Amino acid sequence: MERNLFPMHPSGVNTPESKGLKCPWWPTSACRDYLPPAVSEAWARSVAAELYGIEGSFEPLSGERDKIFRIATQGEVRYVLKIANAAETQATLEFQNKVLQQIEGLDPLLPVPRVCESLSGRRLEMKLHNDESYYVRLLTFVPGVPIRGQPASSMLLRNVGGTLARLDKALGQLATAAPSHELVWDVTQALSLRPLIAVIEDEDRRTRVRTVFDALEERVFPTLGQLQTQIIHNDFNPKNVLIDLSAPDSVSGIIDFGDMVAAAKVVDLGVAAARHLNSRDPVASALHLVSGYHAVVPLEPREIEVLFWLICTRLAMRAVIWSWRLTVRDPRADPNEIEHAFHLLGHMLERGARAVTESFYVACDEH
Repeated sequence: MERNLFPMHPSGVNTPESKGLKCPWWPTSACRDYLPPAVSEAWARSVAAELYGIEGSFEPLSGERDKIFRIATQGEVRYVLKIANAAETQATLEFQNKVLQQIEGLDPLLPVPRVCESLSGRRLEMKLHNDESYYVRLLTFVPGVPIRGQPASSMLLRNVGGTLARLDKALGQLATAAPSHELVWDVTQALSLRPLIAVIEDEDRRTRVRTVFDALEERVFPTLGQLQTQIIHNDFNPKNVLIDLSAPDSVSGIIDFGDMVAAAKVVDLGVAAARHLNSRDPVASALHLVSGYHAVVPLEPREIEVLFWLICTRLAMRAVIWSWRLTVRDPRADPNEIEHAFHLLGHMLERGARAVTESFYVACDEH
């Protein structure tokens, strides 16, 4: 199969129109999968000084859609400056701000960022850069290091599950409604990725993804439709969950609320479990996380029954999305992400839905 499936988009990225593939998150649509804005550190410094009266050392942080800087002031107070890409709407960002404010009232001990006001008293500002307008926010810095790259003990994984359960419990009490939008990483919209399975070169891998998406449609969605919908974090991955190295078995911070959507809360657990799977023994790591979640927010049998396929769906989505990004020469593309996703997905499917689900029941029965 040719790597360059589609002609080049004027922006420098390939476009699917010539092959008739409809990519629901393509930048010509409303879906939020734009690249981070191309703004310089010097411009970010001027924005921080003008809007918030803050100066200090700036350190760029990785962000899939936003340009992010960590700021350390002379008084050793640290902040995070987030410059949203041009596709982000005011409604989406105000929704994220409101959720963080409400979490503070519902569970003040949850270690999440706080939204800071500008000198004008606003929590959301807008600045012009090269004839493009970008929304700007300032958040408090949550100390800690990401779990990614650190050894994750069984106790830490259980605490990750328990912390997510606490967060979901708070999110479930929110009266705030999520804005209507398409998001590439939304499991409830995963079936829209089916046309893009074609970019996966290996037939066996394509078959695995089709199997997962078929199960999602036939077995999972009917159950999710019977469960209460709430706001979920939707990105509880090892880069967004922090630890203090002096207490490496406890969660010290939760960051990046940019992928929040409305879905059944078990979707949040499925997404998190998929992202914290250990390459050597994926099922064992999932069991620790599920056990920790269930100890705080007990899972219903129908939630346990769909959990295996939710985990597999998130893995299949990673495989498809990263394969697509590699094909269209997206600068975020990483072949390692593709290989890792297929490795984990193959392991889960080899163990089988029934066997893994029974293991989930045993893990939950321990509490």
